[in-house]
Amino acid sequence: MTTRIWFAILWTLVILVSCLVPAQSVPDSPAPSFDKLVHFALFFIFVPAWSGWTPTLRAIVWIAAAGLVYGLGTELLQAILPGGRQAEVLDVLANAGGVLVGTALVILVNNQMST
Repeated sequence: MTTRIWFAILWTLVILVSCLVPAQSVPDSPAPSFDKLVHFALFFIFVPAWSGWTPTLRAIVWIAAAGLVYGLGTELLQAILPGGRQAEVLDVLANAGGVLVGTALVILVNNQMST
């Protein structure tokens, strides 16, 4: 496997661990909405990590769809698993926002590379 694939797998695991670590292990937020920024950033990187910057538009759409499902899934797991974490609609929206902006970035870079 290439380094790019390993990075994508590692990043996916970083997201999972970050979203499911027990609540008492999470440091207090320096700002009220800092948590949402972290969710956004984690999922923003997800799409470029898996795309490798050069897949087809169809592949990018599938990666984005997987990111949206993964973002929803991590929140559902927070609701189900013990550990004091709570699922939040705003976290799902921050995850989705990160996926969508990351997708737009990948499409923009791919368009620039092909011209």
